[in-house]
Amino acid sequence: MNNPKVEVVDGDKYKFKSVLNVHDRKGLLKLLSSNDAQGLGGILVEEVEESVPHASKALRVNVSRSIAVSGDCTGSLN
Repeated sequence: MNNPKVEVVDGDKYKFKSVLNVHDRKGLLKLLSSNDAQGLGGILVEEVEESVPHASKALRVNVSRSIAVSGDCTGSLN
């Protein structure tokens, strides 16, 4: 299989491989706290949405503890 987001399990079954090793809201908060403590920066919202079920709810709950930036971040700051 040539798709990096799909893993073959038991020869005939397929499993989605998410970018982040996070499966719930508590895991997301732990990852965000760890990244902050280590100075690694933020995590893309798209990666969270692929990894966490009901990601929009998890992001709303965690928004008081983090800063979310969405949209195109390649523009200049004029």
